[in-house]
Amino acid sequence: LLAGLLLWGDAAALSALPAAGASPWPETMAWIRDNTAPQARLHSFSAPNIMLWTGRSAVTSFRDVSLRDHWLAKYLHNGIEYVVLEEDASRWEHMPGAWQAEVYRLGVWAASSPYVTAVFRSPADRTIVYRIQHPQPERFMKAWKLFGEAMMMRRERGPVRAKLLEAFALEPEMECVKAALSGAGLRPPLIP
Repeated sequence: LLAGLLLWGDAAALSALPAAGASPWPETMAWIRDNTAPQARLHSFSAPNIMLWTGRSAVTSFRDVSLRDHWLAKYLHNGIEYVVLEEDASRWEHMPGAWQAEVYRLGVWAASSPYVTAVFRSPADRTIVYRIQHPQPERFMKAWKLFGEAMMMRRERGPVRAKLLEAFALEPEMECVKAALSGAGLRPPLIP
């Protein structure tokens, strides 16, 4: 990391690094240790720090994700229970545009999903921890699979509509299904 920052010539980021042996995000790391199960899996752009300072499993990125529902499906499929984000993403400004876009999208997706809740915020660390909880992950995954199948058979309007409506019945909050239904000139059924 240090070599990468030096290559980018980012003196501000270098000065913001914690002292040798000091925990980055001390409040956040303490909260994670005290409030998550030892087997909890987290997502963070600072996954190595999470693993080192909390002993929890963490991943850094799912680069192939471009929809909120796909992001949630990936998290549920991979057992990701928490996402740790920085409220001030300016330290990532030196990174390539695709990375910056991912940092931005994750914050928007986490804040907008009905299955994701902010559970901890540290003004000192400038971080926020979200909890991912779905009452029936297998139901969400089935709806996601139906959506994917529908997208593979785009020209067959009747079967596409049937799969999308089945997915909508399982997950009425799945934005990609609602968008696909309306984009195809098909209205989702009214929810009583």
